[in-house]
Amino acid sequence: MVAGAFWGPTAAADLEHARQLYVRGEFEMAASQAAALESVDGYALAAQALLVNALFLKMGEPRLEALRQAHDLAKAGLERDPDHIGSHLQAAGALGLQARVKRSGQLAREARVHLKRILELDGSHALALAALGGWHGEVLQRVGRFLGKIFYGASRKSVLENFDRAIRLRPDLPSLRVGYAKALLSFPSRYRPQAVGLLIEALALSPPDRLEAMTQVYGRLILEALETNDKKRLKVLLDDVPVSEFRIMAVALP
Repeated sequence: MVAGAFWGPTAAADLEHARQLYVRGEFEMAASQAAALESVDGYALAAQALLVNALFLKMGEPRLEALRQAHDLAKAGLERDPDHIGSHLQAAGALGLQARVKRSGQLAREARVHLKRILELDGSHALALAALGGWHGEVLQRVGRFLGKIFYGASRKSVLENFDRAIRLRPDLPSLRVGYAKALLSFPSRYRPQAVGLLIEALALSPPDRLEAMTQVYGRLILEALETNDKKRLKVLLDDVPVSEFRIMAVALP
């Protein structure tokens, strides 16, 4: 039996309130309220809010601490329900972002385990497919095609197939197209027109929440760097989100 199955209407309302805080971009409050519910879904939502906050709005040790907290919350959810997809997804995100910051191959491999488990449970989970495509893309960007294949089993084919399928399943999410474009921009230059097209498409969509709106801003910055042929700026953007800029930009988002 999944934990939380006997929730009453008050607990469900509290979770929905935490979700609305997340949608509006009040990530720290959403994380606090969701975690306080001590449910599987609450832990997953709290981890998700911490991850978004860490990626776009935190740097250095505060970022790492938020990522560790997110991973702990995801693990708490999985202890109650080992097949909870949301918990696996947030565990993968926390480990993947820690792997990026720490340049850790071991953490990257652990993140992939969670993504593969999601796809065993639900082979059509768009976010997991996109995350797996992004995982392959990030490995290729960081270590190159040869080492990526030998040591991690990463491939361009997996990037293309996973993102293509994810976008077919969820064409409404700007983040999938931005993530796909980011991965393609680490490939040879013949993929650049496709990346530009994906970014333009992403910016034309209506974002369903603050995460998607912030991802669109990130995509716009990448597109501007491409249009001005600012290679140095593009390299910085592909390596990480420019947190100092986002702290200012986030205030202006609706």
